[in-house]
Amino acid sequence: MKDKRRKGSEILIQRHSPSCPIVAVVEQDESLAYFYLFSTNESSPFGMKSCWVRNLVTAPEGRDVEAMEKNLPPVLSAPYCKFPKGQKPLAAENLAIVWLEEGDGAALLENGEILTIIPSWSDFKRFMGYARDCKGDSSLCWELTEENVLHERIEKAQQYWKLWNTETHPFTKLQPQTLAIYEKEWGVESKYFAIDGGNWPPKGLYVNEHNAHTIFATLGVSIVPQPQVELYYDEPNNFNRFELALKIKTANLADNGINPIGSNISGTTTIPWNNITWLGEGHTINFEGFNHPNFKAAILTQKLEVLPAISLADYRESKVNIFWLIPITDAERNFAEEHGSDALLVALNMIGEVVFDLARKSLR
Repeated sequence: MKDKRRKGSEILIQRHSPSCPIVAVVEQDESLAYFYLFSTNESSPFGMKSCWVRNLVTAPEGRDVEAMEKNLPPVLSAPYCKFPKGQKPLAAENLAIVWLEEGDGAALLENGEILTIIPSWSDFKRFMGYARDCKGDSSLCWELTEENVLHERIEKAQQYWKLWNTETHPFTKLQPQTLAIYEKEWGVESKYFAIDGGNWPPKGLYVNEHNAHTIFATLGVSIVPQPQVELYYDEPNNFNRFELALKIKTANLADNGINPIGSNISGTTTIPWNNITWLGEGHTINFEGFNHPNFKAAILTQKLEVLPAISLADYRESKVNIFWLIPITDAERNFAEEHGSDALLVALNMIGEVVFDLARKSLR
């Protein structure tokens, strides 16, 4: 945490996000209490987010300029305080942190009641977070009203996390349901791998090598919604869950087998949460699993006409997208970045089944 600390400052509670490299901290000193989220991934743009919780002293009439000049967390001014004379200090034993299902936002609770929420869009357009004891919208926090839809999301998140403490946790239901869909479309798997490395959340990989083309498809990635999607879409439930699939000419695997591809698919499934970002239609990524000098990247898409017509059931009121990893050359990736992914997808669509063959020539 980069802020300087006042006299008597102490951390009351600290919790790690279950899915992202983010830590939640409640810090209190003799004047105030603040809620923080900060990324432990230095390369992530997430940074640190902060939201006022309460003043412990009488609120000033104007902004706490002195504290801000010293790079200290400021107390909230009286016009925005429901309790301008201050409140009693928070007690650590009464506090709990509830993470939103995406893992990039959290709420601070006192004796089960929400005090503060820092959602994914905090620190955007001068919005820092919601606070129960704030009145109106200030530069340090906005009032958490009873009508705020995040109340329901926090409640659902609490229910979701409790599911993981039961024997019939989400993966025990989602895995066989998804596997049945894959088997109906492509047949019984020739291989099945756990690709979670023993870490949460559990994930699997279906592989079918029975035909001229080998198909890989993940199971369980969609159990956790992607972070940061809400910053880009008004209806994030259409874009926040996915599974990955890949179809490749089996003859291309003769030298290297399926393991390099499986390993790289496994790594790709961690990108959104490890980097506090998201993957979607038309995104391009590094992909070394092809073990081919010409194909070191892939584009994620559902748009090519040659792709199998397969769909998965919605999960927790969100659409589950299947993104196909299409091998592309460096020149093709550069073209997509310069002209847009749709321009490359139009060209790829024109070559049909050839997109699954690493022996093809670059389109650029």
